[in-house]
Amino acid sequence: MEYKRLKGGPKSHYSDSFRRKVCEEILAGKIHQAGARRKYSINGGIISRWLKWYQKNHDIVLNPPVMTEQESQELETLKRHAKELEAALAAASLRIAGLETLIDVAEEHLKIDIRKKPGTKQ
Repeated sequence: MEYKRLKGGPKSHYSDSFRRKVCEEILAGKIHQAGARRKYSINGGIISRWLKWYQKNHDIVLNPPVMTEQESQELETLKRHAKELEAALAAASLRIAGLETLIDVAEEHLKIDIRKKPGTKQ
């Protein structure tokens, strides 16, 4: 999407890709507006207008909402629950591997097929 000037305004000598690059650096936190102004020798008001335009046209929120205490507690609970589930999954995988090995050894030792073959009649 191209940056549109107001009618009758001066023609900008900054390309759209340059504006986008500056805005993305600022929004990513790599540089502050003042740093961008010094680095690229740009007026601070221009950078502010670029950021407003970029945020409006790209649905970007500069200051995301802060989590409440209840939300942060829920997040911690979910993280703890995820760790418990991962541990249970690891234990179940280990158990399955042990049972598979047990079946393999029993089949080899007894010389019979223990596993049910797909498509066999019951």
